[in-house]
Amino acid sequence: MGALLRNKMRSVLTVLGITIGIAAVICVVAIGKAGQARVEQQLNNLGDSLVWIEAGGRAVNGVRTGTHGTKSLTVGDAVAVKNQISLIKNVSPNVDGPIQVIYGNQNWFTRLHGVSPEYFDIKRWYVDHGALFSQEDVDRAAEVCAIGRDGARAIVWRGRSGRQSHGA
Repeated sequence: MGALLRNKMRSVLTVLGITIGIAAVICVVAIGKAGQARVEQQLNNLGDSLVWIEAGGRAVNGVRTGTHGTKSLTVGDAVAVKNQISLIKNVSPNVDGPIQVIYGNQNWFTRLHGVSPEYFDIKRWYVDHGALFSQEDVDRAAEVCAIGRDGARAIVWRGRSGRQSHGA
């Protein structure tokens, strides 16, 4: 105790260093736990035993076309996968790409995901407001869509003010 009292500045700096070290360890552990929870949530959103099949690329004269470079999968392939593999319980063919969404005098650039109604069960997504489209809508190529939270927020945010906002 005598040494601690004689070297007050050294003692204070030592206590401060230990406190900062402990606080840093606590922060690192907390950030790690938050990151782990986020990854677990994203994996859970993939669904149970998810199998994702995409059209591959090909090499044309030595040049790779990359993923989605070849449109070789069909709806018939999806039906065959579901019918021939007993462990597959849901299949959703998918087509996607960029799209400009226009409503009234508002527009928003986003991604389009053309899917079947089973997609929502596969991804464990639910509807907050309204209703999902049906297989009948898909069969008759009805002009219906499901809008995610970000898209709905952007449309409402921009639509109320009459001008584009970056807060959505």
